[in-house]
Amino acid sequence: MIDPQTTQGAMLLGQSSLNELASRMGDGFRPGGTPSHSSGLSLGLLIVTALTIVLWLLGRWANRAFPGGANASPGRLFLRLCRAHRLGWSDGWLLWRLARALRLDCPVRLFLEPHRLDGDGLPEPFRRHRARLAALSARLFAGLAAAP
Repeated sequence: MIDPQTTQGAMLLGQSSLNELASRMGDGFRPGGTPSHSSGLSLGLLIVTALTIVLWLLGRWANRAFPGGANASPGRLFLRLCRAHRLGWSDGWLLWRLARALRLDCPVRLFLEPHRLDGDGLPEPFRRHRARLAALSARLFAGLAAAP
């Protein structure tokens, strides 16, 4: 059975806790109340915003000061040349593997040095691709005068 005095005491205790909580919630709105922590949060947001703007400005300055930036890497240039010559992914992959087999410091050299695609100078695993590499060479270097 429920004791009426116990439940009445619990209700009074609950009401006093709620009253205390409600009065503390309003302290930030009253003059002379306890200071809120929103000023620290505002300062933090201001600092993060300022850092973001500074980093953005530095990035824009770096792009103007050093044109090309990350796009100047040999790998990206190789991919761009493959796209410019409309090479399929399998032809591009073959050229990339050939550049690695030839231990070229820059795979773009395959687009500049026609002799790299000749059948005679190919490493052993690539000799079976002679016809395909000859067709790629004719496509890449069409219109160039034959070297002596």
